[in-house]
Amino acid sequence: MRKYASEFIGTFVLVLFACGTAAVTGCASAADAAYLLTALAFGLVIVAMAYSIGHVSGCHVDPAVSLGMLLSGRMTAKDFIGYVLSQFLGAIAGAAMRISAAAFAAGSEEEALKMAEAVTDVTHNHPEGVKGAKATALAINLARTGHSKQDIKARVEQDYYPLDFTIDQIRPDYLFYETCQETVPQAIQCFLESDSFEDTIRTAVSLGGDSDTLAAIAGPIAEAFRGIPGDLWQQALPFLDPTLRGLYDEWVAYRMKDKPAAAG
Repeated sequence: MRKYASEFIGTFVLVLFACGTAAVTGCASAADAAYLLTALAFGLVIVAMAYSIGHVSGCHVDPAVSLGMLLSGRMTAKDFIGYVLSQFLGAIAGAAMRISAAAFAAGSEEEALKMAEAVTDVTHNHPEGVKGAKATALAINLARTGHSKQDIKARVEQDYYPLDFTIDQIRPDYLFYETCQETVPQAIQCFLESDSFEDTIRTAVSLGGDSDTLAAIAGPIAEAFRGIPGDLWQQALPFLDPTLRGLYDEWVAYRMKDKPAAAG
């Protein structure tokens, strides 16, 4: 099981950070060294995962690599199925988590949904992964543009998922789920039941399961809806190393310059 879990984590990190970089920099054009940044992100993530999980699973993080190992006789059919399934679930879980940058960068709801699908399709085009990414992008866009919680809930239920539960109702039996359909609705509900940004994060973590995924989905919706208190910014930013802080500063500068309505 450890090697399958390692492939899940490795693919999840690859999708979240490497493809997330492509989403933020806009790798469809060569402007502002977007190609270079995206290439570096993929390379650095692969190296980091090779050191982290290579001794456990070999760090395939790609069904094509696993297929090559199967055809060359270096892994069994059972392991191949386990690897591919783990990679598939890791990619789906990472899809909704990384989509917030696209939703904040978009200038309209239509653009947010198109960007969400385009970014998700980079790594996989499973309908559930795309659905989760678009539902998250929709919620962020509606929150950014002054819609109420009732509006956000109604649109999510109309277009994507039923939200006919409370967090207290599902908490006792909620487990670790890797798929969008078992994390995105729950994350959105965490936001809907909260009364502050901090409360949103605390509610997501309290639910358990894949709590970092839940918080990474719910948090950007809460930020778009309420903003993040300054004292939390001041506490969080020192944890970023110089590279990550540089990326953060570039992102803030981009939002202030090109999307003043979204900057905050």
